[in-house]
Amino acid sequence: METESERLFRQFCDESGLVCVPIPCASHRTPDYSVTCSGTRVVCEVKQLQQSQREKAALQEAFSTGSAAAYFPGNRLRQKLKKISPQLKAEAGCGTPTILVVYDNGPFGTDLDHETVLQAMFGDIGYPIQFVEGSASKPVAGEPRFGGNRGLTPVHNTSVSALAALERHDGRLRLRVYHNPFAAVPLNPDILPADAVVQRVLPGDASVSL
Repeated sequence: METESERLFRQFCDESGLVCVPIPCASHRTPDYSVTCSGTRVVCEVKQLQQSQREKAALQEAFSTGSAAAYFPGNRLRQKLKKISPQLKAEAGCGTPTILVVYDNGPFGTDLDHETVLQAMFGDIGYPIQFVEGSASKPVAGEPRFGGNRGLTPVHNTSVSALAALERHDGRLRLRVYHNPFAAVPLNPDILPADAVVQRVLPGDASVSL
């Protein structure tokens, strides 16, 4: 059965003039679509973020009673990054660029905001505490930096050329693209439709900031 994220991705491709062909399902997990961008074949795996039953119950309780226990599900996107299909890895191994497309189907639309995507890719945000030796002054927090729990590293998930958040913007669908600086097969940013894509992290960008 087609998910909402798959339906919207096909709609995005139609609106953007991209040739999008479903990849037949095999006995093992496969990517969802083969997309032709400016003559280049790109394999896309489409995933959907949505609430768990526990979260739905808590939200229903809040609507019914006016209060509910807080629940923090963590970074859902990072969880998706840890479940890349073997076939996507196989496509990258053959030299095909790949995109992990993710759509937030939750009621609040906050699981794919810019900061959350960066933390899923490059690690949780931390603040170094700076002390001045021999001084009685209070310690101060330094500039934020990425720490542990990274979804992408030089040896993990290199088969993903780019991550793309599928979203609505100004009444139409668009992709917000974050290229993987550690990708085994980099995705050429110039092949993507400029009027339907915003690129937040470019290939090889090793100095990503918040």
